[in-house]
Amino acid sequence: MKCFKVALAVLVFGFAGNSYAGGQGGTFKVSKLRLGGDGVHVAFSPAPVDCNGGDHYRTHARLSVNTANYEAIYSALLTAYTTGNTLSYIWYNDLPSGVETCSNSGGYLGLTMVEFSSK
Repeated sequence: MKCFKVALAVLVFGFAGNSYAGGQGGTFKVSKLRLGGDGVHVAFSPAPVDCNGGDHYRTHARLSVNTANYEAIYSALLTAYTTGNTLSYIWYNDLPSGVETCSNSGGYLGLTMVEFSSK
């Protein structure tokens, strides 16, 4: 029975690891916002390391209109942009499979959550 529990735990956590969303801490300024029908595209300064030096039409991440708490996250991004406040952590879905850098051919991070820096 103990072996079964260990095997089950390995299986569950193994699959959970495959769906892991990335994140990065630091001091991020929202340097650009572009609004579109599919959501908000965001450029950060500095760029997230998972973009590997690239960008998607001058942005790094997209907040999809289908993201949970879209309006709250969009409001936070707009506040950070207009006030110059910084974000201390950003969470995102990794680049699509096979894509190694943010690029104009569909390579951008799917933004899922942000955290404001303390003042």
